[in-house]
Amino acid sequence: MLSVLRVSLLIVCMSTVGWAQPTRETRQSTGSTDIDPKLTEELQRLEQNFASAILRKDAEALERIVAPEFTLRVADIPQSNLPRAMWMRNTLGPLKAESFQIVYSGARKLADDLVAVSHLHDSKGTVEGRNQGCVCYGVDFWKKRNGNWQIIARYNVASDRGRERADHPIPPPTDVDLELTETLRQLEQQLGEAAVRGFNDTKEVDRLVGSDFTLRTSDAPQTSVPRPLWVQAFGPYKMDSVDERYQAARKLADDLAVVSLVLTQRTSGDGRGMSQ
Repeated sequence: MLSVLRVSLLIVCMSTVGWAQPTRETRQSTGSTDIDPKLTEELQRLEQNFASAILRKDAEALERIVAPEFTLRVADIPQSNLPRAMWMRNTLGPLKAESFQIVYSGARKLADDLVAVSHLHDSKGTVEGRNQGCVCYGVDFWKKRNGNWQIIARYNVASDRGRERADHPIPPPTDVDLELTETLRQLEQQLGEAAVRGFNDTKEVDRLVGSDFTLRTSDAPQTSVPRPLWVQAFGPYKMDSVDERYQAARKLADDLAVVSLVLTQRTSGDGRGMSQ
């Protein structure tokens, strides 16, 4: 069975209520339950090396670090991606990177040769005079080949709105598996419908949500929400509606995929209505 890694931080949902989350205080008390400390230390060094190579425009280092299948996805252009060749041209060409600070990072092992790194970083720079700096929360996927780690994908959502977009046509996506996207779109829809029903069908929840599921969000990047706490969080809230668009699935391994999408939901609880 294909495992679906729900990277909710990729969704354009910046409020603190996403998927009826537990309170920030509750999340802080649980800490981070899904990271590998040793792997985090190793991957943090790689993330820093990656950032340094970008700042120095070090083409040789980037060729080693960035995998051939690398793509970048950002939340404000959910319908497409930036392929490696275009990303490399921008990075080594018009991008004037001034600084890059990793505020937080945490690594989770997905397979012996595959790791997801959630991170919060603060970057400053311009492209052709347009501000490209941001405080960004995202996830990187690293794959080990011949004993060396390479980044194969980066998904970013900006916590601020400082970036200026260029008025260029949006290229068609190059990283989408159409058949897989449709399969997982249906599963995502079923999960949304289960949330609207308050996750009252435990068998359905068990079918759709893995026992090792965790949720991470941009407003509390140092913490994760484990599965039991995430399901319980729906108790005080009523999920009125869930709308999902721009689903894009990419196969990472035979039994693992990542899905990016835009989620719009409306919840109510304690007499209050909330939407995002």
